[in-house]
Parts: sequence; structure tokens; C-alpha cells
Amino acid sequence: MKYYKLTIITLILSLWTLLSCETFDTEVTIPSYLKVDSVKVQTNESVEGTYHQQISDVWVNINGTKIGTFEIPSRFPILQEGSTPISIQAGIIKSGIHDFREIYPFFKTYRDTLYLQKGKSHFVTPIFQYKKETNFLLIEDFEDAGMRLYPIDTIDYSETIEDPDYTDNHIRKISLPDSVIGFQMITRIPIILKTKPIYMEIEYKCNETFGVGIKVQQATGSYSFEDPFTIIKPQSNWNKMYLNIAEQMYLTTGNNYDIYLFFKSEKGKISTFYIDNIKIITFDE
Repeated sequence: MKYYKLTIITLILSLWTLLSCETFDTEVTIPSYLKVDSVKVQTNESVEGTYHQQISDVWVNINGTKIGTFEIPSRFPILQEGSTPISIQAGIIKSGIHDFREIYPFFKTYRDTLYLQKGKSHFVTPIFQYKKETNFLLIEDFEDAGMRLYPIDTIDYSETIEDPDYTDNHIRKISLPDSVIGFQMITRIPIILKTKPIYMEIEYKCNETFGVGIKVQQATGSYSFEDPFTIIKPQSNWNKMYLNIAEQMYLTTGNNYDIYLFFKSEKGKISTFYIDNIKIITFDE
């Protein structure tokens, strides 16, 4: 029995020694780190509209190899050192659904070369620009005398006002008393469905939900309003959303399309909506 116990103890000690040696003999790889706290968008505002953005993620490639998608802000390890090329693509939350994240197809890839050092954090602020082949079908920033977003109803419950937060900026305000069930506005720029992506960018804040939908027009001239494909929830601060319009168009059969906004009231209060910097974009043929 004593011999048996001694043998077990000897085996345990031998195994511990072996594992300890392997642990200390193995070289530990010390990574460098990439830190992305924010991103920027640069635009030619006269032809591309606002530079405001709501980029949620960065899709990162190091030396030509994808290493992952990271929510902003983020800090992540990189097993590279020395002069290293990096490329970063802008990621968005598609149509306001947090589980649906994708690369925004209209922004150029940001590229740089960093000198990476083990154990050190390297700060990067990617700057994104629209690709030159981007086609702006509509830009409505409410700065011009004309309108590119029209009320459907007889009574117009909307007005262009000076933004109280930025006096050199104008926004559209929609104010609905509870006696009004709803109010619609439409783009009136017939969009032809292509195989290319079509997106709508919109900035907003509101105290009631509103919807975004498509008006489908047939070759015969008849048309129908589809149910809103996106319901936007109340937001006390300005927010921006990227809506994939083409996906909704593919679900219907039509000759061309318009985009409409539907604002609804709530009993017992005045429902107020503010919208700005609406863009509808695709790619040139």
C-alpha cells in the first residue's frame, strides 16, 4: 500500500514538473493593438450633402487578411509588427436593426500603413469618403427654397424651421394634433429598380413613431402604397439611419417607385417630428 501511494505521488510530481517546463519553455507572443475610438466622413457638401454619419463598426484587414469586425469604440490585438498595411471599411446597422450589420457599399475603403510595435496601442481615426461612382438621386437638406419632399395630404402639417441647436441649419418640422390620424410626405422622384444597391439616409428626432415605405407604380400608371417597411421609434436626440430600399423593392412588382414617410399622432398629445439631410443614393451604371 505504501509503495502504491509513493508511486502515485511520484507520477503526480513528474507530471507537474513536465507541464511546468512546457509552460515556461513556450514563448509567449506579445501582440500590438489597434485602437479605433471614432471615424470621420468627408464630403463635398454641394454635391454629396452632409458629412454627418452613424458608422457603428469597422471591418478590419491587416496585411490583406481579414481579422474581424469591431464595434466603435474598440481596441483589438494584432499579431503583426513593423511596417504593416491596414485597410478599414465602414460598417452600419442596416435599416435600424442591430442584428443586421454590413459594410456600407458607398464609402471608399480607408487605407494606411502603420509601424506596429509589440505591446503598444496604435490609434487610428479612419476617414471615409463616398466612392466617385455614387449617384445621388435625391439630397434634401431643407436649405433651398424648393422642396424635394412633398405632402400628400390637403393640409400641410410640416414647415421648414431654423434648427435651434445650429442657427445656420434648417430642418423640417412636422407637428400633428391628436385630431389628425396621420400625415404623409413623398419624394416624387420615380426610382427605377436596378441590380445595384439603393439606400436612403435620414436624420431625425421625434416623440412618436413614424414609418418609411414605398409607393409602387405599374407600367399602366396605377399605383399602390405598400405598408411601411421600417418603423422608426421615438428619439429625443438626433439620430441617423441607413435604410436598404432596394431590398424592399425586390419584394414587389413595379415599373418605378417613390419613397414616402408616414407620421402618426397619439391621442392626448401633439406629436412632433424633425427630419433633415435625407439622401437616396445608388451607383452609376
